Amino acid sequence: MKRRLILYRAKAKESNEWIYGDVIDHPTKRTRIRHFVNTQYTGARFVEDPVLPDTVSEYTGKEDKKGKRIFEGDVLRFHYSFPDVTGTLLSGDEDYVVAWSKEQAGWYLYSSSYDEEDGLSGTDTLFEVVGNVYDNPDMLKGRQKFLAFKTI
Repeated sequence: MKRRLILYRAKAKESNEWIYGDVIDHPTKRTRIRHFVNTQYTGARFVEDPVLPDTVSEYTGKEDKKGKRIFEGDVLRFHYSFPDVTGTLLSGDEDYVVAWSKEQAGWYLYSSSYDEEDGLSGTDTLFEVVGNVYDNPDMLKGRQKFLAFKTI
């Protein structure tokens, strides 16, 4: 039986770089990410780095069409191109943000332009990760909607 990968990412407090690993919430309310490092000086070991709590994002277990892992808060782009009823070719891009839906008990894509949501299917062939709501807050009109879902 293949186990699913449980992985988190968050921005390090000191460097503002993304760190990947396990989330540890200390009793002192300092959120950390524990991850494995291997250097020639210290060898292989686990370290815990303090992170910005609002940036903690869970891996969805899915990849985009280029094989990149999809995390909560990622912005996914869908490029569409199809003829309408008159034969005119319609094409463009639509951005979605990834968030957990407690109501649906699963990962969902929320449209940046429309009041639309959909399950996280077809991401491996149709969608590409183009950013996230933490590094690119102006990239997505639906950021407030995402933040509302994240706090529910």
